[in-house]
Amino acid sequence: PLCFAYGFLGLRVDHMLATFSVLARYADTRKVILVGVDDVIHITSQPFAMCLAQGARVSVWPVGQVSFAASSGLVWPLDGLTLSPDGQVATSNRMQSDRLRLTPQPGNQAAYAVVCDPTFLVQMIDALQADGAA
Repeated sequence: PLCFAYGFLGLRVDHMLATFSVLARYADTRKVILVGVDDVIHITSQPFAMCLAQGARVSVWPVGQVSFAASSGLVWPLDGLTLSPDGQVATSNRMQSDRLRLTPQPGNQAAYAVVCDPTFLVQMIDALQADGAA
């Protein structure tokens, strides 16, 4: 039900990007957490929510073109924005509160990566084990 992937982040950016592409294909059916020294990453196309500390670093990286209906908890909200790898992205955001919530537009098919500090690995695990998280 939940897979941890070690060794996919770091030295080889080309391998990391290939990993993102593969995980985007299975974003609706697999719960995978990429674990690295500097980041933990989950790729999904579904609504996503997790607890993070206020002020914590969090990035939302579009693997494809993804539009967000709503977001909460972020200093710079994603509400109504369309993100894409060759357009607007949402790197270097921060938490305004302690609860992140991301809601893609209904019918969205594109995947996005949620990137945060590895000190929040347990919170990401909890988020993916909660009902409704993908």
